[in-house]
Amino acid sequence: MVSLYTPSEEVIAIPGLQFYRPLGIGHYLTFASGSQNLLGSGASLDDLQANAFTAEAWGRPTSYGTGGTATGHLMSKRATGSAGGWNFYINAGSGFRADLICATTNAASLADTTQVQADSNWHHYAMTWDNAGTRKIRLFYDGVEVTYSLQTAGVGTVTTDASNSLRMGSYDGTQLYWVGDLAWARVSNVVRYTGTFTPPGRCYPPANDANTKLLLKLLEGTGNPADSSGNGNNGTLTSVTWKTCVG
Repeated sequence: MVSLYTPSEEVIAIPGLQFYRPLGIGHYLTFASGSQNLLGSGASLDDLQANAFTAEAWGRPTSYGTGGTATGHLMSKRATGSAGGWNFYINAGSGFRADLICATTNAASLADTTQVQADSNWHHYAMTWDNAGTRKIRLFYDGVEVTYSLQTAGVGTVTTDASNSLRMGSYDGTQLYWVGDLAWARVSNVVRYTGTFTPPGRCYPPANDANTKLLLKLLEGTGNPADSSGNGNNGTLTSVTWKTCVG
């Protein structure tokens, strides 16, 4: 008998039957209240909103997050006391939302909780922004653009976020924490999605390309995650647990 087992497979044992399920090549991170992944504020991540960008990640929320109106951040380039930046998150009142600070009117888009819930399942979340286009944030959930409950265009010059660190799992390191799991994440200096798409697999991170400014493949399985984009935006984890990606 020839065994098909490789180290990248998980053995599934059922009485009278044995088979193997691919583990994938990545890992994911489990976040609780007070957990975060600090990615710093390298020049390659600063002021992307002055042109165009896409931020995306896989997440499995076990609740909407923390705070008075429970909120869990996928990513945030904002900080308390700072006038600039962008963030995207889930919220018990709004569902799935993103904001981007502009001089006159901030851009804001949201899909309510009839579309996006903290359902303890894996989902791919993405936001895009084109400063030379409609100046409206577009939100994608599992590869499909949401039906907007609110979509406000930004008015006025975008405000610099160069002094703010990019974080996964919290607003600014002190509040509005993601509760659940996060898998690979990417930030690009281009609009990657304009219609329905199939997200790269949760356990199989996308390849790096010239437009990638941050790519956390989470291949390490221990320690702090490295940025595969070559831009040095490596993570620093706080109270986060590594787990092997299966699927």
